[in-house]
Amino acid sequence: MLNILKMLSPYHSKNQPHHLYYLCIYLSMNPNKVSIYMKKIFVVTFVIFVASCASVKVLVPTQADADRGAKKYPGYTLVDLNQGKALCEQHCTACHGLKKPGSKTAEEWKEIVPEMTEKANEDGGSTAIDAKTEDLILKYLVTMGKPE
Repeated sequence: MLNILKMLSPYHSKNQPHHLYYLCIYLSMNPNKVSIYMKKIFVVTFVIFVASCASVKVLVPTQADADRGAKKYPGYTLVDLNQGKALCEQHCTACHGLKKPGSKTAEEWKEIVPEMTEKANEDGGSTAIDAKTEDLILKYLVTMGKPE
């Protein structure tokens, strides 16, 4: 069996041992261990997959956030900020996953939101966004966005 594995292994070299080669030899001599390694590989792969699919948790706005937003948008309140957050979660997830507001600057959001609104309105249906909704979403993202 060992000689067959040596012939079949393209990585086998007399001067340079390979761990994968020795693992194959070990598993060929202990077939019941194969299922243990397969289970471990499956569990690790599954954990990595689930972690990569985890949803983005959107920050909960605070009064300090609302005060920062009021500097850019006079009269802007915590209620407006929370409403913008709720609308963002409702409308933006209709087409794609939530993006972290802090992932973009205010200028970037000011370019992105109108484009996304136009796309959503082209699709029509429940994803249609009116001007007031767009404004609340934009103000939320700008306020919670990357500081300038």
